[in-house]
Amino acid sequence: MKNTLMSTIQITFSPIGLKTCYSQAVVLLLALTLCLSCNNKTPEAEVESPDPIPLTNNQVHIAFAGGGWRAHTAHTGWTLSLLDGGNKTLDDVFTNVGTISSNSGGSWFSAMLTYSNSFVSAIEAQNAINTWSSTGWLGQQQALFDAASCHDLSGYAFTACVFAMYGSATHWDSVVENIVFKDYPLGMNMTLNGTRQSWATDKSILFASTMLTSNVVLNEEGITEGYDKGYYQACLSPATPILDGYSGASCSDGTVNEVTPVTFSSIPSSSGFTAPPFLPAAGTGANPSVFNLGYSQNALVDPTTATTTLQNPIATDQVPVVLAAASSSAAAGFAASEAVSGDWQLSYTAEDTALSFQLVNSKAEFIDASGLSIQDLADQKVVRLADGGPADNSGVAQLVSFLQLNNEADGFNIVAFDNVQDLYITGGAAADVGPDIAYLFGKGLCDGTKFCSGVGCNGTCINVPELQVFDQSSLLNTPVTWSASTGAPPLVQKLIYTKYAVTTVDNSTFGTTKGSTGTLHSFTCVWSTADTEPQNKTQDGDFKAYAAMLSFINSGLQEKNGEGLKYLKDALGLSQ
Repeated sequence: MKNTLMSTIQITFSPIGLKTCYSQAVVLLLALTLCLSCNNKTPEAEVESPDPIPLTNNQVHIAFAGGGWRAHTAHTGWTLSLLDGGNKTLDDVFTNVGTISSNSGGSWFSAMLTYSNSFVSAIEAQNAINTWSSTGWLGQQQALFDAASCHDLSGYAFTACVFAMYGSATHWDSVVENIVFKDYPLGMNMTLNGTRQSWATDKSILFASTMLTSNVVLNEEGITEGYDKGYYQACLSPATPILDGYSGASCSDGTVNEVTPVTFSSIPSSSGFTAPPFLPAAGTGANPSVFNLGYSQNALVDPTTATTTLQNPIATDQVPVVLAAASSSAAAGFAASEAVSGDWQLSYTAEDTALSFQLVNSKAEFIDASGLSIQDLADQKVVRLADGGPADNSGVAQLVSFLQLNNEADGFNIVAFDNVQDLYITGGAAADVGPDIAYLFGKGLCDGTKFCSGVGCNGTCINVPELQVFDQSSLLNTPVTWSASTGAPPLVQKLIYTKYAVTTVDNSTFGTTKGSTGTLHSFTCVWSTADTEPQNKTQDGDFKAYAAMLSFINSGLQEKNGEGLKYLKDALGLSQ
């Protein structure tokens, strides 16, 4: 859940008078992401009509970007517009779609759309575009936030209060289950290989997340001397972990990234496709690379240690859907890394905002890591997962990797649905573009190698894997294909569609190789007043922004005789 600006993550934890001790700082860290972007405009090239794309079943691939409540609402807007007021079904509009990839808030939407009968019924209902903000998911979410006794607070304190009212202290999975999925429950018996909705039975489903890799807290038995305070360090072979108690840890070949991508997946057996590797950086084949993990028993003294290794393949299709979605959206979970938070006690307090998984017997299984000994943690290969990635379109990157793995990347068509508050501008005659899309081309903010708090990327920064999967020239030379706008400066809100002819590049962390060519259809909603999570700025102000954004996506696509909707249908290979 990204694109929310904050000034610093050097925050002191303190109770805020709630039923639980969920800290405001944990929720602040949920917004730890990209630094400030600008909102200048670049010239647009007018295109009279879309170029038709003769596509058939399973030849289009979708990526739903992250962005929390804003993302879920924006993806609903695009989808409801395609459903034409309930005159069409999901099977009609996604008939040519072969793979759906997502991260963070996009994974909430994707999970509900794929597995929830009640959600599908709601979004396919007649006139849903006009009722979504009152009796649909968005209206139901507002009712939950309004019902919480938190309205004397604002900003992140309000968000923290609401989360604590419904969730279990700092456990992010309970927040996702008890708030986001509250009115469309899936329960823990619905796994990724469970029964899909009929429209999605033949689709490959991918959820992006990341594994924390540097000084990652696993458990805390207490705050007094003599209690275990376990953490781990992960290093890609042949590097090995070096553990040094309170001083932290490193790898024998130098500093590692604080995160590495992972992928949850559900691949229909009828497709004949190979499931993507859980750890893309470890590769595939007979001799994949290895992650070496070192476990430290206590950060405050010279540690008792244990070691283990992680190696693909690791099956994920038996993970509960809600947990996969929670792992994909646990942005506050980055705080479980001392390398990110900068403070061991802060990380121990925030540890359960990242989800723990054991990776034994070639499977990924959720586990409560509290109380386990260091040896148990090592034997069960326990790691922590947090969010879908440092850019909210990491789902595009894992999608490219998956298509290449299955020899489906020749002439690919990827439709990326993005949502941002601010634009990253390439300059010149090139299209306006959000930072999430720009990162895919090796541009983006903060040099594309890290994401930071603070204006101008001068705050606390986190080292991230290389995010570029496409050659940069397309980003720098492609004009806007179509756009629509509403409002007046400084609050001009926009829809932007850009059709990029792209070529892939080598990216070892995502497992992509150079030379595949295809089309990236980028559909971006820029809505400056829509945050990633409701903060009660003016009572229901955030929900008003979400509702206005939802309405404009639909009305903007209808402008000029439905020009935008024609482009959207064309990108999905649908007849006009």
